[in-house]
Amino acid sequence: GAGFRHAGGVMVLLRYTDAPIAPLLEQALATLSAQPGFVTGWLGRSPDDPTVWVLASPWSAAGTMRHGLGSYEAKIALGPLQAFSTGDDLVLEQLARADESGVVTSTSDRATDADSAGPSGSG
Repeated sequence: GAGFRHAGGVMVLLRYTDAPIAPLLEQALATLSAQPGFVTGWLGRSPDDPTVWVLASPWSAAGTMRHGLGSYEAKIALGPLQAFSTGDDLVLEQLARADESGVVTSTSDRATDADSAGPSGSG
């Protein structure tokens, strides 16, 4: 097996609804693939509901994902798709991967004080 090539990486799952957006999704995938830190990606459609689409993109790290999705090119490519967003996108830390060699785990990059540190909100 190849091992866990992008340990500490993140997976982004952007969900959309509406059948005629496939060309826009393909263009967005091509745009994201040109961003530094992009690992791979795919576009999928539900076999049970052909109006449900997912644009999936693993990134090498949370920082590269934020820069890649926040780039001017990504904003231009993803902007027209916002009207079709289901509003339940996911960004997930990749903590385990399995292949023919077995399961490989990775530790979380999440800070141990992530739930208690940061702005107090007493603003």
